[in-house]
Amino acid sequence: MYSKLSTQAIILKTEEIGEKDVFLSVFTREFGFVFAKATGVRTTSSRLRFALQPMTLCFISLVHGKTGWIITNATFLKSYYFESEKQIQKQTISKIIHLVGRLYIGEEANTELFDFIEDNFLKALDKNINTEELKYLEIFIVFKLLEKLGYVEEHEDVMSLLKAELYTLEIMKYIEEHKIKIMPYINQAIHTSGL
Repeated sequence: MYSKLSTQAIILKTEEIGEKDVFLSVFTREFGFVFAKATGVRTTSSRLRFALQPMTLCFISLVHGKTGWIITNATFLKSYYFESEKQIQKQTISKIIHLVGRLYIGEEANTELFDFIEDNFLKALDKNINTEELKYLEIFIVFKLLEKLGYVEEHEDVMSLLKAELYTLEIMKYIEEHKIKIMPYINQAIHTSGL
């Protein structure tokens, strides 16, 4: 008998298996990055299919069987895709989700990072955010993601961003004024990560 585990999760990517099943890349709050199978999810009668779409925040239950993780239940919480009113919002969140999927390795919980991403995705979904503001928010999220995963070195040039935990008007203005200084640190961190 396998014990059932439950956690909030962001669905990063899905891959079809056969006619009914899917294999998912999932960033979970309690267990880090996991690959999991969901059976029968592509049938029209499946209760899980809407909750397990890419760019979805959900609450999942899963067990670790002989062949790996299996999702046994899922409750839909939010679709970052469908709640994005502008195409640029969809693109921004999609890029960050893709980056998380490529950078985050291993079944090790990082609740701080999960909460950070979830909180800032809500900011990205703001219907009043304009394109420039969204670009600065994207820079903030990507920089902090890289930092929290250990890819950004401390340097005086970016100390204000290293110390910042919340995206504020002051941080947005800082990014706007110092974008030319900040971007090389992001590019170097991505290069260091091997992407």
